[in-house]
Amino acid sequence: MKQGEGSQLTVSLFKGDKSHSQESQDSQESQESLVPSVSITIAAIAALSAMGVANNWVFYLPAACFPYMQEHFAANGGYDHDMNLALFSIYSWPNVVLPLFGGLISDTYIGYSWGMMICMALVLLGQSGFCIGVFLGVGGWYGGGFVTIFVSRLVFGVGGETLMALQNTAVMAWSVGSSRSSSATQTPAHADESESPAPAAPAAASIVWPSLGLAIMESVFRISTVLTFAVAPLSVKAIGLEYTGVVGVVICVFCLMFGLCFVLLDTKYQKQQPAVDHHSAQSLATSDTNKANQQTESAPRHTTSSPRTTRREITLPASPSSPSSPSSS
Repeated sequence: MKQGEGSQLTVSLFKGDKSHSQESQDSQESQESLVPSVSITIAAIAALSAMGVANNWVFYLPAACFPYMQEHFAANGGYDHDMNLALFSIYSWPNVVLPLFGGLISDTYIGYSWGMMICMALVLLGQSGFCIGVFLGVGGWYGGGFVTIFVSRLVFGVGGETLMALQNTAVMAWSVGSSRSSSATQTPAHADESESPAPAAPAAASIVWPSLGLAIMESVFRISTVLTFAVAPLSVKAIGLEYTGVVGVVICVFCLMFGLCFVLLDTKYQKQQPAVDHHSAQSLATSDTNKANQQTESAPRHTTSSPRTTRREITLPASPSSPSSPSSS
């Protein structure tokens, strides 16, 4: 290779490294601008946790109010232990497979935010059906009140378990502390090997790690379970079983509002846009490939050639007894 061609190749590679570094810096700045602050992350996880309060209230209400439901339906058809267990069975049977389809639809078409809103609407619909069945007051296996409650539990089950699966996905998406706060060292492609690598500035990140985010949400769920068993019987004694069901509807409406707040936050910070995520992953893979190719092409320029053995001629001094003759070694 001629000397002029080598210098042109070096300049072109150097320009390519500068443009690649500029693109990486712009991409990093655009990603950091989408990272929410700590307060926004806490608010998002709080909204997710609040949505589970209604889910637990509706699920455990028949168990918490079982003696009062027996008393309520005693005069018209009755209500026994097997009927109460049937309400939990009709919730569990479809959920052997339904969360699989719900998760697939959410991941493929609508995203976890609107998937949670649909599931929350099903929870609200299920609790409304429970209230209607209690107000009808006709017990027995084939009574209108129990059949209405039974069907409403099926509707509630369609959204309840899928809601919890999507909440876990949302918490993992918003708990960005462990994945974005780790500081890494990067060495530019055109930097000398003797120079020490400059530490990269850590990206803006939350104080909440994924495991901590899931633990916070799970703690709120368990607190809501305890409150259901503690508050629901007191509510029945104070205002009756019918209006205790209405209290559950009000709780579902408030939790649905928390879900809308989370959708607004999630939409604002673009936490779930498959096109953006796929493009970022493709750009990262392309940049890594280009960097590897550039390093491979520039490798011969940084290698030092091994010394070659040269032939030298040494003239020995003339001896007194023989004429001087050159000898090669």
